[in-house]
Amino acid sequence: MIELFKARNVRLIPVRGTTMDFTSADGRMMADIIFSIDAGEAERTAERVARAAQQRAEQGRHHGGPRAYGYGPIVGTDHAGKPVRDFYALVPDEAAVIRRIAADVLAGMPLGAIARQLNAEGVATVTGRRWDPTTVKEMMVNPRLIGMRGYQTRATRRSTGTIAVMGEAQWPAILDVDTWEQIRAILTDASRRTNTNAQKLRRMLAGFVYCASCGHKLTGNGANGKRLYCQRRNGRCAAKVRIGESFLVELVSLAVRKRLDDLVLQPVATEDPAAAELATLEARKSALADRWASGKMDDDAHKAIVRQIREAEARRHTSARRRATLPVDGAAGWDELGDDIAAKRVILTQLIDGVIIGGDGTIEGDEVQRVRIVWRDLNDPR
Repeated sequence: MIELFKARNVRLIPVRGTTMDFTSADGRMMADIIFSIDAGEAERTAERVARAAQQRAEQGRHHGGPRAYGYGPIVGTDHAGKPVRDFYALVPDEAAVIRRIAADVLAGMPLGAIARQLNAEGVATVTGRRWDPTTVKEMMVNPRLIGMRGYQTRATRRSTGTIAVMGEAQWPAILDVDTWEQIRAILTDASRRTNTNAQKLRRMLAGFVYCASCGHKLTGNGANGKRLYCQRRNGRCAAKVRIGESFLVELVSLAVRKRLDDLVLQPVATEDPAAAELATLEARKSALADRWASGKMDDDAHKAIVRQIREAEARRHTSARRRATLPVDGAAGWDELGDDIAAKRVILTQLIDGVIIGGDGTIEGDEVQRVRIVWRDLNDPR
């Protein structure tokens, strides 16, 4: 809009506020300053809102807005006669519905059938709308049901599609952790997808491969491309890195097979680092509880330990969630997927942050030394 005003030499005279004269250099400069200040204030407001939302998540508090299904019974009315809800308490009838849905999912019932059954019985959602498969899935994969507080930004929704667990919530659980992990693994299984577009999923490594020179993602040359290229739209990548696609797919597949076997073949007695860290922090908290209660320890130090415990809980649950989506039989499970690119990409998303191409001072040639796989930390809640 500003550029349009400048192009048309408009003089903007508001009913209230400062007149903006786009016909002169000084007027355009003042308009730029005013709009920059307004934009900066809007961004600061957005940052404050985001920080407040994240703080509520870290404290295990309700996110605000509409209640979640299964929680928020009416406990009274306000001065205007509107119902007051307790967002940290269960609605028994709705909790029973959630447990029944969990049993149906574990029994293999499709989400569509579950939604139709709920609608036929007159069970309403919190908004009063009809159930559909997406609504059922989003409710059942939310860590809220195991008494944990999730947090998801637009960026994490786009990049991972998952909800990061921030820590223990202030409301009770409806499902136990093992049941929920099984349900989540079932509902996020790529083999359940019925709208897979083969054209969109023709490349297993699409979006995972990066240029070591400029950091831009590599792309293929056509539907049946045999090589991946760094094709910066602005043409500023001097290296123009390229590599054979089939060579890279084979190399990454071999590395993933080994990684899966390493995860499966870990001794049963091996202690989960996240669980061990959590146990250590809990022990420290218990040991310092008396000091804090007697005033010998300040609130900031106590809050720091509580925050570390919540972060450790988030890492533990993230690790369990990611492991639940991986093949239980390691490399053999990967091989069984065959040409199912969608299912393989789900596994890659859990294991790999990226594949960087370059290295060794070269920009082309199918050499193992040019490839660096960046493995994802299974405990990282991103």
